[in-house]
Parts: sequence; C-alpha cells; structure tokens
Amino acid sequence: PTNRDNAQVATLRQDIEKRIGQLSEWTQPQPYLLTSFISLADCGPLVTLQLAQELLAACSQPIELPAKFRDWIETAWLNPAVERALAPWRAATRTWLTQSTA
Repeated sequence: PTNRDNAQVATLRQDIEKRIGQLSEWTQPQPYLLTSFISLADCGPLVTLQLAQELLAACSQPIELPAKFRDWIETAWLNPAVERALAPWRAATRTWLTQSTA
C-alpha cells in the first residue's frame, strides 16, 4: 500500500464498486449469500469483499459495502466453521497491512 499509484488505486476502487453493485443485484442474503445455510457461494466473496475493503482503506480509498453485505459478513462470522477457517487469514491480512503502511 505504501508504494501505490493513487490514480490506479482510484480506478481499481471504481471497478470494485461496480462489481459489488452487480453482486448486490444478483444476490439477496437469506442470511447467507444465496441460501439459508452456508454454501460454497459464500466462500469467495466472503474473503474478497473483506480483503478489498481493508486493502482500499489502507490505501486511503475506503469503500462502503451495502448493508446487506455487512449483515451477511457479520452473520457468516458467527458461524464457528467460518471463524475457525478465516480468523488466521484475517489476522495475517491485518498484520501485513499494518506492517506495509508503517
């Protein structure tokens, strides 16, 4: 994040926001992304949306996820299997971002 091209980051942010908008149109969490139970459909977006949010914030280009995605992420993290699987990733990502922006 410290060696970034701000114009390129802004362009990437716009593209990510466009894709989030598309995903928002295609999904209606219930409470998981497509179903009432966690499925493979939750795996990719659960990681990538959070990574995009944290990385862009570290690059001073924060994004705001739609409320339904914030609620979905919060619900997913309450699932013990999700927490066990993703907690090490989340901690490593935050450590890397902290070290990269120091």
